[in-house]
Amino acid sequence: MDYALVNAVIYTGDEVLKNKAIIISGEIIHSIVDESNIPEDLKVIDLNHCNVSPGFIDLQVNGGGGLLFNDYLSVKSLKVIFDAHMRYGTTSFLPTIISTSKDNILRGIETVREAMKTGELGVVGLHLEGPYINEEKKGIHLASHIKKAKTEELLELIKFNQDVIKIITLAPEIFEEEQLKEMVKSDIIVSAGHSNCSFKEAKRAFEMGVSKVSHLFNAMSQLHSREPGLVGASLLDNKVWSSIIPDGYHVDFNSLKIAYQMKKDKIIIVTDSMPPVGSDINEFYLEDQKINCEGYRCTDKNGRLAGSALDMSGAVKNCVNNIGISLEEALRMASTYPAKIIGKDKDLGRVKDGYLADLVIFNNSLDVRGVINNGEYISF
Repeated sequence: MDYALVNAVIYTGDEVLKNKAIIISGEIIHSIVDESNIPEDLKVIDLNHCNVSPGFIDLQVNGGGGLLFNDYLSVKSLKVIFDAHMRYGTTSFLPTIISTSKDNILRGIETVREAMKTGELGVVGLHLEGPYINEEKKGIHLASHIKKAKTEELLELIKFNQDVIKIITLAPEIFEEEQLKEMVKSDIIVSAGHSNCSFKEAKRAFEMGVSKVSHLFNAMSQLHSREPGLVGASLLDNKVWSSIIPDGYHVDFNSLKIAYQMKKDKIIIVTDSMPPVGSDINEFYLEDQKINCEGYRCTDKNGRLAGSALDMSGAVKNCVNNIGISLEEALRMASTYPAKIIGKDKDLGRVKDGYLADLVIFNNSLDVRGVINNGEYISF
């Protein structure tokens, strides 16, 4: 046993505990005990009335620390991005590649594969967003990189890379039915996004096994009176996960409140974060497009949203303060539920005996004061 965390409220992902100590042994949570039962010879870290929860798991991270992953496909850059996000409580994440060339996608996959082998950078897989999306809902993605899926290319992608790719965001309506069946048969989570599919097409995709939608409300067919679209299909299906970007710009907080009331424990938080997170820059380039950032808002010259400068701490705050979600549930949306989606819920997403010691420490204003990363205590 290495040390004990004391004097904190513990949000385990299942319940809220007080007057308990978390005993960390190496990289693992050894046990949770009464503070009066801590072994006498064990080092104690006093958290000074802060709160502890599972470390945040962000399933859509484009960049951070001044770097865009699309442009810096190296393990070194992933460390910079991870360090930038860890300051805001993220201890696991999916680096995200947005629509780009096939060569860049393959380089990104190999980079993430290498990073996963180290087990030190919080990288739990890759989120591939595009290039198989609908140009009508491309958002900031460059049209020159968007393409229709070829069966041979898809089968190759699945065969050699489903150990790395955890989520692929695609437009179901541009796929042949057999192609989509091959995708959902794999270990890759298929998420509908950047899609203009009809309600009927979306419902059919969910029946076939598409189990998630990416950034609900954004870059997808909307809920209208006579055509409910992908938004409506997602809201009505209680088996389908939906990610949200609660930055106050991508979606009105009242719309997110409606979505939460309908979806409950099938909503997760993502940041869709760009290079400004954890840095002092307020502009960057997406290939030849200049992106300006003010607060959490990132836009191109035409005012079109280009990801976000949101961090997970800010996302949790917005869910609690602006949407009215309980802190306990917002923390699950940022940790417990994402772990379940990617099949890591036996290791991550809970404060529980035998789980990885990845934790976030925050005060009552929801400001991050430290993390436990692979068992290592880091104070901010």
